[in-house]
Amino acid sequence: MAVCFALFAVRSFCWLLYIDGDQLKIQSPNNLGDLALHITLIRNFASGVVLWPDNPIYVFSKLRYPAGMDLFNALLCLLHIDLIRGLVWTGLLASLATFYAFFRWAGAFGVAGFLFNGGIAGFQFFKTFKFLDYQGDKTIAWKSIALSMFVTQRGLLYAIPAGLLLLWHWREKFFRGAMPVAEAGDLGTQTQRLQRSRLQPLPFWVEVSLYASMPLFHFHTFLAL
Repeated sequence: MAVCFALFAVRSFCWLLYIDGDQLKIQSPNNLGDLALHITLIRNFASGVVLWPDNPIYVFSKLRYPAGMDLFNALLCLLHIDLIRGLVWTGLLASLATFYAFFRWAGAFGVAGFLFNGGIAGFQFFKTFKFLDYQGDKTIAWKSIALSMFVTQRGLLYAIPAGLLLLWHWREKFFRGAMPVAEAGDLGTQTQRLQRSRLQPLPFWVEVSLYASMPLFHFHTFLAL
């Protein structure tokens, strides 16, 4: 499952925005409009505007978009990190965090549910043996969450792993003690509980930081939690 997630992350983010000859290309057709807006916001933040800035694409309006990830990439630009490399590494690191968070929350089943939720259109790979977005066709209404949202909606790069870590933390904190006590002879259950006890919940300051910063990245996740 880790190999599948790594293939998805490398394919989706290493070619997120790339130079082909004298052309600047975007790998995913779902990202044509979104990435242009995000680059505009990154450049706007990096220019030194006063926080919270005006909307760079609508006049006489404050920016109401939760642009925390774009602010983060703007800080990377101010550290003289190339914009494209910053976008790529941000996506790869967020993918690593998302894999860990899904695995901690629901194991391999949770990771598979995130990767393989787009129906059976992807099985066309075994016919063409080409890594393509087989769900990018407008006639297919059932889109992959990973390709159509995680790659395009940059706030989810923070919201999904942070939200899942908070859910895992609250489950371990409030429900782990409610597990039935194992019998003396049930060594397998005792070993499992011992392993679970070693997975300490997040420190309080980490819990507060993740939740309090959520509106800056994805307000809907903040409300849902």
